[in-house]
Amino acid sequence: MSLIIAIPARLASTRLPNKPLLPLAGKAIVAHVIERALLFAASVEGVKRNASVVLATESSEIAEIGRQLGVVVCMTRAEHPTGTDRLAECAQLLGWADDTIVVNLQGDEPLMPPECLQSVISLLEANRRASIATLSTPITSVAELFDVNCVKVVVRDDARALYFSRAPIPYARDAFSSNVIDGGGSGNALLERQLPELLPFARHLGLYAYRAGALKQLALAPQSALERAESLEQLRALSLGLEIVVATAPIAIPPGIDTAADLQRVEAQLQLVNRVAVKLRMPSAAAPSMPNAAAPSMPSVAAPHARLVARKILFVCMGNICRSPLSLVQAQKRAQETGFDSLEFSSRATYAGTARQPADLRTQAIARAAGLNLKDHRAQTLKAQDFYDYDLLIAHDERNVADMLALCPPGFEDKIKLLLDFAVETGRPDVPDPYQGDHEDFILAWQLIKNGVEGLISALRA
Repeated sequence: MSLIIAIPARLASTRLPNKPLLPLAGKAIVAHVIERALLFAASVEGVKRNASVVLATESSEIAEIGRQLGVVVCMTRAEHPTGTDRLAECAQLLGWADDTIVVNLQGDEPLMPPECLQSVISLLEANRRASIATLSTPITSVAELFDVNCVKVVVRDDARALYFSRAPIPYARDAFSSNVIDGGGSGNALLERQLPELLPFARHLGLYAYRAGALKQLALAPQSALERAESLEQLRALSLGLEIVVATAPIAIPPGIDTAADLQRVEAQLQLVNRVAVKLRMPSAAAPSMPNAAAPSMPSVAAPHARLVARKILFVCMGNICRSPLSLVQAQKRAQETGFDSLEFSSRATYAGTARQPADLRTQAIARAAGLNLKDHRAQTLKAQDFYDYDLLIAHDERNVADMLALCPPGFEDKIKLLLDFAVETGRPDVPDPYQGDHEDFILAWQLIKNGVEGLISALRA
C-alpha cells in the first residue's frame, strides 16, 4: 500500500492573496509545508510503506518551489471549488491506485504536527471499510460551540461520523433553552453557561486521509445541497454514503494561516522558537556523551555554577495523564522526605483533549507500586496565566517545550526547563512519551522521571 502526502496550494485566496508565496521566516509559506511533509515521508518510508510528497497547484510559481524542493508537482485546473477536488484531479492524472492512502496537508499549515499526520493514516489503515479519516478535538466552552467558524462533528459509537455542521450539535435542549436566547435574556447569558457534562461536543479539524478511490468518486459527484448550505466539503462524502472515521487528535494542531494577522503570529512563533533554542542551548562542555545522538538543546540548569531559586514548580507533558502526574507525585514525595516542605508542585497538559481525564491506568499502577496515589488526579490544560503563577515550568521533551513556547508570554521563556537537564548522567535529552507504547516504555519513563526529579530537588536545595 502506497502513501502520498498531497499538498493542494492555490494563489486565489480571498482573505490573503498569493498566500502560498508570502514570505515566512525567510521562505515561502508553501516551502515550509513541503519541507514538513518531506521530513514526515522520510520518517515512514521503508518502515511500512512507500511514501512520497505531491504538490497540487494551478500556479507555475508555486510549482517551481515544489520542483526546487524535489517533490512531484501535479498541475491542475484553476477552477476547483475545494482542495479535495484538486487532489481528486491528481488521483486521475497520476494514476493513483484505489487503495493508495492520500493525506491532504493544506498548503497553509506550516506547523502541522507529524503526530497528527500519522494519526489519520493509522486510523484509515485500521478501518478498512472507511473511505476517509479525520480528526477532532473536544469543545470546552459554549462560546466555541455556538461559533459558526467552529465546525462541529457528531460521531457514532464506532467512530463513524454522523454529521458535520457549523450549528451547535448536539443541541442540548434543556441547557440551551430558547428563553435564554429569545425571551428571558440575551445571547451573552447563554454563552456564559457551562457545557452540559457527558455530551460529546467535538470540533472538527480539517486534516484528512483518503483512499484514492474515494477521491475519484468525490470528483465525479456534484456538490450536494448540504455541502453548499454549510460550505463543508465533507458533507458531499456523507451524502454519497462514504464512511468517515474520526479520532481525537493526539496533539493540538496550531491554527493555519488565513489572514495577515495569522501570518504575523506564525512568524513570531517560529522566531521565538529559534531564538529561545539558541539562547538556551546547552554548552558543549556541559553536554553528556551521547554517541549517535544530538545534544540536548535546553540548558543544564543543574550545572555546579547554576543557582536555582524557585518555590512553585509546574510539570508539563502533552496529555497530563502519564509523565507529568508521575513527576508531580514523585516530586511531592521527595520534597517531603528531604524536609523541603516549602515547595509547591502541580502539573498540566499542552493538549486540551485530555482535560479532566484521570491518569492512565498503567501510570496509576506504577504510582501504587511506589507507594504514591494518583487515583484522584484529573488532567488540566496549560494556560498563559501559569507562566505568571509558577517559578519553573518543567517539560518532559522538546516537543513539550515547543508547545509551551507557543503559549508563553514574552519575557517568561527562561522559566521553561527540561526535566532531564537535572539528570545529565542519564545521557538522554527527553523523557519519551510512553502512552502509545507498552509496559517497558512506561518503566523506562518512570526510571528517567525519578532521576530527573532527584536532580531537580538537589538543584533547588543547593
